[in-house]
Amino acid sequence: MTNTNTQQFILEKLHFLPPDKQQELLDFAEFLVQKNKPKQKRRSIEGLCADLNVHITEADIAEARREMWGSIPMITTKISKSELEQFFQELPDIIDIEKIMGRLYVLQKIHAGETDLKKGHTLLHNQVIKRLSKKWPN
Repeated sequence: MTNTNTQQFILEKLHFLPPDKQQELLDFAEFLVQKNKPKQKRRSIEGLCADLNVHITEADIAEARREMWGSIPMITTKISKSELEQFFQELPDIIDIEKIMGRLYVLQKIHAGETDLKKGHTLLHNQVIKRLSKKWPN
């Protein structure tokens, strides 16, 4: 089929579609046009900042990361594939991703607590009460 024949064939089919489907076809055609446009080469961040006379080193970046993330404890909990498979088996067939993330968070906290317990990182009941009373006084 030649280009002209294809265009004519599309126009003929277009007449048989209801207005909402014509709009859908137009939207899809616009998507294809955008998809086939040549992509512009993006400038690197260094190129964008070149005229600012800012010289950021790897050490500067490492220091900024330490300042931003230094107070946040790293979570290094690992889980076995069989535990993860069991976790997913227990989920319902349809579930929101947020709920999966929430359950994984709880699972991670349980694992972290078990690890702390094995390492002896525990508090006595009166120590917990003392800490909580500082945070939430009567």
